[in-house]
Amino acid sequence: KTILNLFKRKRFDRFMDAFEHVSAKIDEIYKHLANSPSAQAFLGPENPEEPYLDGISYNCVAPGKRFRPMDNLSGGEKTVAAFSFTFCNPQLSAVTILCSGRN
Repeated sequence: KTILNLFKRKRFDRFMDAFEHVSAKIDEIYKHLANSPSAQAFLGPENPEEPYLDGISYNCVAPGKRFRPMDNLSGGEKTVAAFSFTFCNPQLSAVTILCSGRN
């Protein structure tokens, strides 16, 4: 049981390292692509205890607008959000992504 707990802890730590990296970068990139310091992008795990078991919410606030669910953003706003997410991922290793996935 100790080995299983060690693996779970390592999986959690690896996942959170990647998650925190993406979280830190995504807002910066979104602001840059939106060309506005008032733009915001943020991530949140749906299950903070075991974030790799459930989804991750990704929300953006377009420049000069109020918070709205991602589904209610315009096509252009969604595109900027998608590019922001894509551009902060290349530094992640495949091992981190594979270890974080469901088994």
